[in-house]
Amino acid sequence: RRANKNMAELTNALLLLSRKDAVHVGLEEVNLKELSTNIIDEHRYLLIGKNVNYEVIGPDDFIYELPVALCRIVLSNLIRNAFEHTVKGTVKVEVYNGEVCITNSISGFNEGFNSTNIEQKYDGFGIGLDIVNKVVKQQDWQLSLVCDKQKGGHVRISFKDNN
Repeated sequence: RRANKNMAELTNALLLLSRKDAVHVGLEEVNLKELSTNIIDEHRYLLIGKNVNYEVIGPDDFIYELPVALCRIVLSNLIRNAFEHTVKGTVKVEVYNGEVCITNSISGFNEGFNSTNIEQKYDGFGIGLDIVNKVVKQQDWQLSLVCDKQKGGHVRISFKDNN
């Protein structure tokens, strides 16, 4: 079921990206903390057998007008990557002011991976970060990603309108 859900999500992302009017996907009220918590619940299976904890921090009552399908695609890929590539420690998801920051204490990411070379492909990343990058560019969101094998990773996605 999880594989089917992941494939459906991937297919939906590719279809949305291929549409010329995808930039104008309908806006809905989105509680980023609630959405992040739901995505974490869906991906907890990736932590089975690992010494990894997770926490979600942020106010419960902030609602943003965003394309929920695209937010879900981006956050699912980023949270999945954090869970898959965290060897041990904590994955922390912080939601505040239209941004979501995902930090993991000890990462399995390749060294040198950051926002300036996000389009490069590394083992284990597959198509997920390519989709994230394309959605972020299409929606004019901001993404920064810094990873270090020893220190862990930090991803910040800002959904705020920067115009």
